[in-house]
Amino acid sequence: GDYEVTRRLDCFSLELQMPKERESHGLSAGPKYQILPFSFDAVFGADAKQEDVFRDVQDVIQSAIDGYNVTIFAYGQTGAGKTHTMYGSTEEPGIAPRTLDHLFDTLDGMSGYTYTMRCYMLELYQDTLIDVLGAPQALSPRASLTSSPGKETIKINKDAKGTVVVDGVTERWVSTKEELARAMEEGIKQRHITETKMNVESSRSHLLFT
Repeated sequence: GDYEVTRRLDCFSLELQMPKERESHGLSAGPKYQILPFSFDAVFGADAKQEDVFRDVQDVIQSAIDGYNVTIFAYGQTGAGKTHTMYGSTEEPGIAPRTLDHLFDTLDGMSGYTYTMRCYMLELYQDTLIDVLGAPQALSPRASLTSSPGKETIKINKDAKGTVVVDGVTERWVSTKEELARAMEEGIKQRHITETKMNVESSRSHLLFT
């Protein structure tokens, strides 16, 4: 039967319960499961809210404003909650929409500075880079797994200074949080998804919003 695989111990550690390997003459003596401890920078329980997760990572926004390259990377199996954590919903916005709000709130509160902002979104699907914001608006709201009409492949290179650049990607200039949010929502609607046994709308690709 089903059993609890992980148990949160505190804000920084958890235990993973794993079944012991079977021996040739049945299960080994003692408990059927072994407990493996793990430590992290932060551990959130099942009752954690979206704002709890964002509060833990929001300092990277100031680092980005200060000129550092920062990345928030979501990793996990299908149905683990990656898309929900990163993008969420209208009622429970995830890290990305909260970042947009916090970014513009911070910039608007900085007197004596001017700034410009542009964004792009890439989808890595079946070893192919897709310029998501470059897709025609007439495409279906959700791209199928079998075709990607109108989407061009692009390449990642390094310039003379050694900086990684994306050649041919569509960059969207934005001046308000609403414009940036619309660009993000537009790209998400073009992402490849399909139904799996664990998720009705499972993301079938990696998504990069810069």
